[in-house]
Amino acid sequence: AKVDPWPLKKLLAAEKAVLGFYLSGHPMDEYRHELQGFVSASLADLARNDTGPNADTRQVVVAGLVVELRARHSRQGKKMVFLTLEDGTGRLEVAVFAEVLADVEEVLEKDALLVVQGEIGRDDFTGNLRLVADRVWNLTQAREHFAKGIWIRWESQSAAGAKEQTARLAELLRAYRGGRCPVFVEYRNGLARTCLRLGGDWRVQPGDGLLQQLTRQFGQSRVTLRYD
Repeated sequence: AKVDPWPLKKLLAAEKAVLGFYLSGHPMDEYRHELQGFVSASLADLARNDTGPNADTRQVVVAGLVVELRARHSRQGKKMVFLTLEDGTGRLEVAVFAEVLADVEEVLEKDALLVVQGEIGRDDFTGNLRLVADRVWNLTQAREHFAKGIWIRWESQSAAGAKEQTARLAELLRAYRGGRCPVFVEYRNGLARTCLRLGGDWRVQPGDGLLQQLTRQFGQSRVTLRYD
């Protein structure tokens, strides 16, 4: 029987379920180029660049999959969570204390791709690197926070075609409205070109679903999330 190949994400999930490890790649591979727009470094590079136990703590932004997740309570009875991030190059323990946990607990899930901002340094007890989280986002939330917007390059040769495309774009965006990410359209026809920023009511949540649908409508090279 002729069937479409599995998407990489589904293939990797099946490999992990059957084999216990990823064989064909890593779930973060498709996001590495994008993450370079706002992540400080890979987890391996952070470890290599650390200057030892006497190094000062510093602010960083990291990303990785949650491979371990455990909750504890402090002596004061406050809940805190410790998670281990893994990005295919290394691992890092992240501490999320009660003051931050209340706002981010809903995104703390096993196997989730998270972006964490906080202060990294050596743990006094283990001597290993540990990050104390100030902010935690899932990927869609991180895009909303760091991205300047979604740019769509749109070429049309007829008024009728542009009208139809406009209706399709409006229908597509409508399901993702209510976010904070602005949308820009770089429009070109046979006579002129311009860049339009859609109104505030058309700010969107830039999740994978939206980006995939925009790519199908306009083409892979014509839809870009910009961070600079």
